[in-house]
Amino acid sequence: MVPRGGMGGETRGIAAGDVMWVPAGTVAYLVNVDAREELHVAVLLKPVSSVDGEYREFFGAGGVEPESFLRAFSEKTLEAAFNSRKEELERILGKQKKGVFVEATEEQITSITYQSEERRRSFPLLSQKPSFSNAHGQLYEVSAEGYSHLRELDADVSLANITAGGMVAPSYNTRATKIAFVVGGEGYVEMAWPCHESGDYKRVAAKVSTGDVFVIPAGQPVVTVAGTTEGLQILCFGLQAGNNRRIYITGGNGALKKLEDEAKELSFGVPLREIDDVLNAQKQSVFMQGPGAWQSA
Repeated sequence: MVPRGGMGGETRGIAAGDVMWVPAGTVAYLVNVDAREELHVAVLLKPVSSVDGEYREFFGAGGVEPESFLRAFSEKTLEAAFNSRKEELERILGKQKKGVFVEATEEQITSITYQSEERRRSFPLLSQKPSFSNAHGQLYEVSAEGYSHLRELDADVSLANITAGGMVAPSYNTRATKIAFVVGGEGYVEMAWPCHESGDYKRVAAKVSTGDVFVIPAGQPVVTVAGTTEGLQILCFGLQAGNNRRIYITGGNGALKKLEDEAKELSFGVPLREIDDVLNAQKQSVFMQGPGAWQSA
């Protein structure tokens, strides 16, 4: 990887669960050094420019497929830039036709593996102690406080591992919009959506499984439930994450429990004892036993 500014280069080793920041403008490549399994990477892109409103990648190295953007320049310009004859340039810029993904030899992999072990500058998310854990799930989180490079993106990263039959308590984010990517398992998501015409709320719900992506707008109350036969793993990128707080509505740390007694009675319109019986019944926090199988009604 060549940093922006073009001075020098470096190799960074990554492993399952790592978070890594690649600055805009960096010339980078990604290599799977393990021949026994595939490498899966979830990427959050914050483009600095677009063409016709759409993001475009610019391949410097390459040829015909992927095409190098260098081929767009005139022959004379390229000859001057590289101080090489057009025949030499055409051999370089016309050879690659294998696509974006190419196979490396064992010797090339060995060389790259050696270099990547020398330098490691990613954040090992899953090697950290979870920010919350119980029998129904674990939550791993990293913000700019833990990985300073996220400050430039105003982003955070989290992974929720919900055990089979479990769920995340109803909650919302005070500032961050979450882009959620299902990296494993299946389950369903429910949101409370305001109806501007009637002033009421409606339930928006959908099944989710591996490979699905959904968005949780800032301030949007949401519940995530794992299936009854397997767990659900959700990777989230938080945008505008600085000073964000996640507010849980129910459970041991539920916000409703913290209301003044008079406010509870005025809000619900029933005696305090009945309210507290309900609010104090759920002892679990963050992760708890879910309602069971999906119901579309």
